[in-house]
Amino acid sequence: MSQQLTSNPGIFTVGQAGIVSLDFLFDGGEYRGELAIFSLKGMENLEVGSTAFIKEAARRALSNSKLGYVAISDETEGAKFSAKLAWENDYNAGTYKGIKSFTMDAGDRFAIMLVPQGTVRELYNNPARTDNRRPLFSINTANPDNATQFYQLNDAKGMGNTLVFEDKTIPNGSDRDFNDITFQLIGATGEAASVDTVMPAGLDWRKTAVGKQIIDYASRPTYETGVFRVDASGQVGIDYLFDGGAYQGELAIFSLKGMENLKLDSPAFAQEAARRALSNSTLGHVVIQDSTDKAKFSAKYIWENDFNSGTYKGATTVAMNPGEDFAVMLVQNSTVQDLYNNINNMWSNGRLPIFSIPAANGSPNNRQMVDVTGKGDAFAMEDVRLSWGNQADRDYNDIIFKVIGAKGIAPLMNQEIDPGRDWSKSPVGKEMLQDITRPNFSGGVFDVGENGKVRIDFLYDGGWFNQSELAIFNLDGMEQFQVGSQAFIQEAARRALSNSTQGYVVIKDALEGAKFSDKVPWENAFNSGEYKGVKTFQMESRGHFAFMLVPNNSVAAIASNPNSIWQNGNMPIFSIPEANAPSKPIEMVKVGNRGTYAFEDVRMDRAVSDKDYNDLIIQVKGAQSDLPLIDNHINPNRDWRKTKVGTDITNYANRTEFETGVLITGSTGRVEVEFLYDGGAYKGEVGIFSLAGMDSYEPGSEAFIREATRRVRSNSAQGYIVVQDSLEGAKFTGGIDWEGNFNQGSFQGIKVLNLNPNDSFGIMQVPNGTIAEVANNPKLDGAKRPLFSILDANPAYGFQIGKIDMAGGSTIVSLEDQRLDGKSDRDYNDIILRFKGVEVSADPLDRVMASGKDWRATVMGGKLFDYVNARDKNNTTPEAFGEQSGLYLHGTRNNRPPAKVRVS
Repeated sequence: MSQQLTSNPGIFTVGQAGIVSLDFLFDGGEYRGELAIFSLKGMENLEVGSTAFIKEAARRALSNSKLGYVAISDETEGAKFSAKLAWENDYNAGTYKGIKSFTMDAGDRFAIMLVPQGTVRELYNNPARTDNRRPLFSINTANPDNATQFYQLNDAKGMGNTLVFEDKTIPNGSDRDFNDITFQLIGATGEAASVDTVMPAGLDWRKTAVGKQIIDYASRPTYETGVFRVDASGQVGIDYLFDGGAYQGELAIFSLKGMENLKLDSPAFAQEAARRALSNSTLGHVVIQDSTDKAKFSAKYIWENDFNSGTYKGATTVAMNPGEDFAVMLVQNSTVQDLYNNINNMWSNGRLPIFSIPAANGSPNNRQMVDVTGKGDAFAMEDVRLSWGNQADRDYNDIIFKVIGAKGIAPLMNQEIDPGRDWSKSPVGKEMLQDITRPNFSGGVFDVGENGKVRIDFLYDGGWFNQSELAIFNLDGMEQFQVGSQAFIQEAARRALSNSTQGYVVIKDALEGAKFSDKVPWENAFNSGEYKGVKTFQMESRGHFAFMLVPNNSVAAIASNPNSIWQNGNMPIFSIPEANAPSKPIEMVKVGNRGTYAFEDVRMDRAVSDKDYNDLIIQVKGAQSDLPLIDNHINPNRDWRKTKVGTDITNYANRTEFETGVLITGSTGRVEVEFLYDGGAYKGEVGIFSLAGMDSYEPGSEAFIREATRRVRSNSAQGYIVVQDSLEGAKFTGGIDWEGNFNQGSFQGIKVLNLNPNDSFGIMQVPNGTIAEVANNPKLDGAKRPLFSILDANPAYGFQIGKIDMAGGSTIVSLEDQRLDGKSDRDYNDIILRFKGVEVSADPLDRVMASGKDWRATVMGGKLFDYVNARDKNNTTPEAFGEQSGLYLHGTRNNRPPAKVRVS
């Protein structure tokens, strides 16, 4: 069997980029089937063409992973070209979806499978069938009677493979026109029999007008990597996400049409690319000007400063020709105009262009652009040629951008990036990935926060249906289902019933009640059952989900009985408008800006909808959405917000809650605290205090400060003093570049606190005084005015803490002891603490720290991290670090990675 899967025609090998792209060119078959690709790795022991082989091929295709994909669904998508031929009708229908790219392992071998009539899912459920749903393969030995159903168009001279499937077996009714599924494969090499030897003269569609168009299109130069294909809209958007390069250059796109005769990596190629970009036409555009444009996200990393500046302008949209290919050019530290004017001196003064096509950078190994996620819509560039050795730091964050209206092909970032400089693992990087992977719906998508915890509070039940259920479901991978279809609904239900990070049923109206019950003038009070309080659900960190409301049935019922979906009262209603109907009725709206949302449980495009948006009112914490505000959608004669119960709901929803700058204890309440570093000239004190009931005080008020101080001084489950800087020393001592050594006193070791389990705590810092002084006079100002981890409690709403989550479970909390609206140096090293046993909700240090003041990049910072990692691993203090040490002296930044070097 192994030989059949290594030497057979119809087997393809994935190229170096690890991206296989497929372009659906022509649909000449009456059948409505699906085309899939599947990896052959590990299938050597299966008999080729057997039921077991077919089932495994289908399983891999359905996995939507490196093992395989469903690449074309003929029922729901169309081919690029359409025509009625002399011997058959035009069978093409649906929307052409452009080039699709799929991530596979470089060097892996795969085959292609066509289910002529039906779906791969149906095949998986019944792999032994022998009718027109029996699959056909690119490998002839897997087909009935070893029939060859798969051929190559040798007269299409592009670098990709242009391939055709005949969807009926040759002995069983095939018309032998070999055009039933025609597609181009890019990013893989392989062989197939030539269609020249079998094409009947009278059915040679290649000689028709549409055949010539297809061959001309397929014969264009194609590149394995670094190229983008414009979709049918002809509108290409570039969203500037991150600026991690010290250079201030420009990014441009340029059409590749007509550039076939120009040598890559030549001045002529660079000048023509620049000319096209400067034309500001469908030939090309300058899309990012780094000297004036600001990226959407900013961060400072250990190995480099925050280089982002200017004004973020949102996505820039430009016109390009539909279906054409374009590439990207980054001018390092100058302008496209300067490059064009001085093409013979492009190696000087920062003019060197960096291209998305590796071979245009002097070597096919100069892979300067990578695909961030493998989905072909987000890319990162390295602005120094990789062949220049250490001058390129391979962090691939110098320019990060998202592409709308085109799909690109590039090597995967995780195969090229320096693992020690992988920005995607940082907190800001994870936030950026969340933005990149956000599903492209018109609204109704919820973005989950960092800890993945989503809290839902059932506030009001104003719907007369009494059997409704509300569910949330993870949106990752849902793009493979047609939105709003039966398959989409059933998959949403399946995920909701999993009771996992894939989804949950969050409210069961028949079994529970809402918090508020009063009736409104136009309808009865429908609320019944016990209010269950706020519920917490664990979703994927930085993931995305949507809501599904089943108005008068259970989620389980529509999951188990697809026919029930379409019955009255059972039709699910979604937060995503296009999942409800083609007219995109908005069934869920936002009420204010404190996470309150309201549902209408009858479709808005139905006359019976009363548009009062009170059928289900909830508050969501731990996730945010872009849903529209209720104001422009509610029936003004039925605005529940203007009623007494509406006022009660609004007041409750707008109550003070503490979400950022909060420490949450675990089930035992046991918390470790360690004073690791003292980088502040002040001699102050730090305490933690329970936030239970603190929402009754105005944050930062005299009453708030008095009560926080009382709790800190109680040295009980309500709070503790954890650092008294005038009486104790930190674990590590020594100066750093920008300040002296402020550490004095003896290190007190680990302090173990017994706090209220599952409670929320805040941090209070008296920068240059004692907590006792504040207790005596809560109105103290200046350096004795307390600063808090909670934003709203600080003057000018300043973030006075930053955090670093360590792999072993500890969290490093860094305090800034001067007000951010004052003389703060923003180095966040004035008090550095280690906490274990709490979950810390705060901004990451990458976001808040000033450039040039990164203590993490010092020798002290490295030793501190080593110590914390060792303690988390062994739960003991390594002897190598002992007690206080004076090893870390002024200016010891020797372990910092080399700075980026500009190259002219």
